[in-house]
Amino acid sequence: MGVDEIICADTPEPFHAVGLWYEDFSQTTDEEVRELLARAAHEQSQAAHKD
Repeated sequence: MGVDEIICADTPEPFHAVGLWYEDFSQTTDEEVRELLARAAHEQSQAAHKD
């Protein structure tokens, strides 16, 4: 899955990194990513079976 278009209404200056503009931009662990992907796959599977 890809992105067809990105629209950015405003970019702060100077713009060095996304994380600099957040109070808490902590990293996501590999385990958290695996859990989220598994949950999303499960929910998508459940939704497909309802149709």
